[in-house]
Amino acid sequence: MANIHPVVDAKVLAVCEALNKLPTKITPKVFFMRFLVSTYSQLPYLRGCWATKKGINSTMDLASALRDEINKTALGREAWEAFILQEAIQIASKQEPPRGNFPKGAFHSSTTVANHFFT
Repeated sequence: MANIHPVVDAKVLAVCEALNKLPTKITPKVFFMRFLVSTYSQLPYLRGCWATKKGINSTMDLASALRDEINKTALGREAWEAFILQEAIQIASKQEPPRGNFPKGAFHSSTTVANHFFT
């Protein structure tokens, strides 16, 4: 994605310049945040394919590019690692091993374990 044609870069720059004009100047980060969280009119529709089979790969590329940008500084790496740790904790806290007796579950009773289990 880094080797995009200069015409695309010029279009991105034009959008950034438009964002920086009155009457309401906004930064690219404010733009992205509003684009992602706003429920106003057509904005949810415009991001509708981001988490679908059609769009997930490019969405994950965007997440990777954001990670790479954040990780360019020590402060950014520290913040990213804290963010990822919290995400991992949330994911792990929702997971649990299969319940019940082995082999369908993770429970092993000392009364049913045979000698071959320990070899």
